[in-house]
Amino acid sequence: MKKIRTYPEMNEKLLGILRLSEEPLQLYAAQRIEELEEEVSRTGRWIVRETDCGDYKVAHLICSECGQEAMYDESHIYTPTKHCPGCGVKMENG
Repeated sequence: MKKIRTYPEMNEKLLGILRLSEEPLQLYAAQRIEELEEEVSRTGRWIVRETDCGDYKVAHLICSECGQEAMYDESHIYTPTKHCPGCGVKMENG
């Protein structure tokens, strides 16, 4: 399949055309484009939250957008990812 570059301006034009239709498939495509545009426009940050466990503190990485905790590896070390596993927002410090 040939790779095609996409542009926000073209997405706007396509949305206008797709919204003119009453066909479910075209309305679905328009909705999906809007969802993807919103997803890429949002950014979040990993926030460090500490929990006091008596003699020691545990640090947790939390998504600023949805509160989802970051994934951690088999050593229980948090791995900040480029996107939140909960809401999919792109992380500035991932």
